[in-house]
Amino acid sequence: MKIVSWNCNGKFREKFKYIVELDADVYIIQECENPENYINTSYNNFARKYI
Repeated sequence: MKIVSWNCNGKFREKFKYIVELDADVYIIQECENPENYINTSYNNFARKYI
C-alpha cells in the first residue's frame, strides 16, 4: 500500500498533476482549495475520483 501526504501550501489546483504520477492508494492533502469551487475542471474531476 502506498500512502502519500503533501502539504501543498495552497493552489493545489495547479499542482495536483504531479501527485497523480505517484499512483498512490491513499492521498492525504493538506492546505488545498475546496474542489467544489472549481466545478467542471480537471482539479474538481481529480478530487471526485479520490474522495
